[in-house]
Amino acid sequence: MTTTAMATRPGNPDRDNEDWTDSDPDNGVAVVLDGVSAPVDTGCEHGVAWYVNQLGPALMQSAADPGTSLATALADAIDHVADLHPGCQLDNPATPAAAVGIARQRGNWLDWLVLADITLVLHRTDRVDVVSDHRVDHALDPNLLNAALAATLGTDEHAAAVADMASDQLKRRNVHGGYWVASSDRTVARYALTGRVRADQVHSATLMSDGASCLVNTYNAATWDDVVTIVERDGPDALINHVRDVEAADPDGTRWPRFKPSDDAAVNCLRPHDTEDDVTSDCIPTPRTHWKAFAYEIEPGIRVRSRGSDRLVASAATSDDGNIEVLFADDGPPRVLRRNQMVSVVVDGGAPNRD
Repeated sequence: MTTTAMATRPGNPDRDNEDWTDSDPDNGVAVVLDGVSAPVDTGCEHGVAWYVNQLGPALMQSAADPGTSLATALADAIDHVADLHPGCQLDNPATPAAAVGIARQRGNWLDWLVLADITLVLHRTDRVDVVSDHRVDHALDPNLLNAALAATLGTDEHAAAVADMASDQLKRRNVHGGYWVASSDRTVARYALTGRVRADQVHSATLMSDGASCLVNTYNAATWDDVVTIVERDGPDALINHVRDVEAADPDGTRWPRFKPSDDAAVNCLRPHDTEDDVTSDCIPTPRTHWKAFAYEIEPGIRVRSRGSDRLVASAATSDDGNIEVLFADDGPPRVLRRNQMVSVVVDGGAPNRD
């Protein structure tokens, strides 16, 4: 049985927590959700907190089946929630949504899935790997982003600037060339970053919403090694405490410009157990390089190169059966994937170049 530890806390105690987390040690599953709201009419009578509280349990149930891939588990959970409120305007781009992170041990393998701004920190035997889906960041208009960060927290100017930025970003939600979140359409699951590592090479796998990862990404108040130490030694709640201490020291956002004084936060740490069982996985093994993950839609002829060294990371071609065959330069034989499936490529030196 795996061991897990988790914590979640609202950014504002007077508002519903739109983050969600749970774990199932018996089935080796951990899930973190980060609800995604929109400053416009959603066409849905339910709020984001309701959405994550429905999606989370459904996802826990579907991911507990070791014969179901994590992407399929997410797709099935999305369908389940959509069936709960068919009278709502589910095709509205602003319908309640969530970023998703899943970790699951299956025998000798630890599978993972990341969609939107959930961060996965893998404490491996020889290093710390960090997986993030940066498409959501790239969907921000830089001018609107700068305007939102330039305004003082708590002012009408700041609230208006954040709303303008979020409204603009909404145009790129769940569309090609934009970013993907779980909402009402199961097909978004195919665009999630997925991967696996050998469980015996992982000390811990920690999923966190951006309300916790901001300790590193926004505040630069810790390293990922620090995060691993805090979570493994003191627990997930201690990590959130560190975030809150930093935010309390900068209440108006002067030192660390941000969108709100404190965001909802969720952290879930899964520690794999030892096993001799070898269970196969249809998730994509991540090339054994380092740090950030970037996703590309698989199509014939794609070639992904490291930006720093121009080293070939992955390439793709049409296989004899009409599927797409992907060759990872660092990771053994080709993998055959479906068309439009996403592949995560972990590289050093920033975003890789795509030929």
